[in-house]
Amino acid sequence: GEHDEQVLLALALTARELAAYLAAVPPAYRVPLALAAWCSLRSGEVRALRRCDIEDDAMVLHVRQAVTRIPHPDGAYWHFGPPKTRAGRRSVAVPPSLAAGLAEWLVDWRQLHPGRPAEALLFTAQDGESPLHDNTLRKAHRRAACAIGRPSLTVHDLRRTGATLAAQSGATVR
Repeated sequence: GEHDEQVLLALALTARELAAYLAAVPPAYRVPLALAAWCSLRSGEVRALRRCDIEDDAMVLHVRQAVTRIPHPDGAYWHFGPPKTRAGRRSVAVPPSLAAGLAEWLVDWRQLHPGRPAEALLFTAQDGESPLHDNTLRKAHRRAACAIGRPSLTVHDLRRTGATLAAQSGATVR
């Protein structure tokens, strides 16, 4: 009820806290964590983003898949599948304050990865091919969360932050 809603709001960052958080994120992980926060994406959705999922002007991104690491006796493997819920497959407006920086980042990404196909992942492990591991993203997140005095903040709380900030600016759930 109302109490649960208040608890969820308390987990969200304010716009000022989010700016301080992103400034504290190690630069290599700033874009994926900014997308998680400002676009209300789950970790697996962010880590599964491909070049073809972001419009050239960076004003819209398309959530078409998510990635999870599946443990297996013969060694864990990556599973790409649909987002967590049926409504999870969606197009998301990128806030203008993030879109300009994201467009610049995409130009740099293209220069660093010439010839990569449109289906190439944007955020990869050090091998340049495998998805960024959720533990790697979580470690970068933890560093920034501690730096702003919010050590209990989770990566999923960034999703709540995005939803809260969007609602405060008049956006609807749809």
